[in-house]
Amino acid sequence: MNEGMSAALVADHVALMNLEGAYAIRYDAGDGEGWAALFTEDGVYEGREPAGTGTVTHVKGRAALSEFCSQPPVRGIHVLGVPHLEVHANEATGRSNFVFHGVLTDESGRDITRHLEGYYDIAYVRLAGEWLIRRRTTVPFSRSVETIFGYDATVVERGS
Repeated sequence: MNEGMSAALVADHVALMNLEGAYAIRYDAGDGEGWAALFTEDGVYEGREPAGTGTVTHVKGRAALSEFCSQPPVRGIHVLGVPHLEVHANEATGRSNFVFHGVLTDESGRDITRHLEGYYDIAYVRLAGEWLIRRRTTVPFSRSVETIFGYDATVVERGS
């Protein structure tokens, strides 16, 4: 932001940063309805995967977004960077670096941790005076997965 930024532009930046904070808090809490309400009615969340690493996630519309957030395979916490925002009247774009730490339990009861670093490219729109997410794309930088087998207290008999 520059020194000549108007009060209205400062207010837009603050509103967009609050939207970003709500995005992380609501997703991490599994609040599907609250998370989906941050998007436009036809809003899109997508995950871009590097070539050859898996399928692309594409979720469109509040009902699908709510279900996606409410029933994710991994629960965790987002750590967001300060977004770079460009505001133009009633539209804006942003890029925000993030880290996501997640955990899930597999069918054998083992914990699997996931760590993802990347950035979000975001398109926002102001509707009826409220900033909403029109499209959000996750772009991974690095990802790691670790399975935790735990301690097995079984004594192995030797010499049988």
